[in-house]
Amino acid sequence: MKQLVILLTLLTLGATNAQELETKIFVLKARPAESTVDMVRPLLSSQGTVVAETRLNKLVVRDTPRVLREVQILLDEVDQHAPQVRIHVSMDGVAESRGGGAGVSVSGNVRDPYISGAAGVGSGSSTVSSQQNLLVMSGERGVLHTARQVLNPNPYFQFAVDQGLLAPGFVFQTVGTGFAVEPIVVGDVVRLTITPWMSFVGPTGRQEVLVNEASSSFAVKPGDSVTVSSGGYQEQVKSRAFGLAFGVSNATSSRSGTVVLRPVISDY
Repeated sequence: MKQLVILLTLLTLGATNAQELETKIFVLKARPAESTVDMVRPLLSSQGTVVAETRLNKLVVRDTPRVLREVQILLDEVDQHAPQVRIHVSMDGVAESRGGGAGVSVSGNVRDPYISGAAGVGSGSSTVSSQQNLLVMSGERGVLHTARQVLNPNPYFQFAVDQGLLAPGFVFQTVGTGFAVEPIVVGDVVRLTITPWMSFVGPTGRQEVLVNEASSSFAVKPGDSVTVSSGGYQEQVKSRAFGLAFGVSNATSSRSGTVVLRPVISDY
């Protein structure tokens, strides 16, 4: 009889607990529902559940009234519109080239040879300047393009292979380069995380590579500027010729650029 009473008591408690479970729908006004689920889940009891309704940006939570109240308190704190950060971007690039050569050629025959020679030096330079504006929510990521549809992707391919980002036999084309910019508003400053970024069209379609090892972070007051070097490269080519025509030539080219970012907190 005693065991029967205990069993009935446990069943009654189980039924009571099951009856205490309630379902509540939380409408989110700022945070994405799918990314809020992980914040709510630790508050749930062993019987509680949470489901994200992404189409309407809602959370469907089933648990005890006490847990539902705790979820409401949490959402009141975190479901807030994040500040918008408008990032003004100025980009300046310089490309220089210099080349020279000298050679001698021999023509005619042994009795009447004709020898001619030539030498010359040439150089050139060009500059590029552009402006961009990014509007990014605090905590989200925006992409800054420094070059699109690069005609010669070999330097970028070699860099990606050297960094272990791509296999040596990988083939890609239509390269675009730039930075991924992630602003976070903390008090009266904007923390900017800038990561080199590369996109390309490969055998499986469009892909992206983020070089996280080379990312940098800056704390900037709204309206102030931060200067970032986009890097560059220098290339030198030498050639020689022998035979009836002999000579030597060389060519050197270099490219470099800088990027200036100025974040401003926007109310719109």
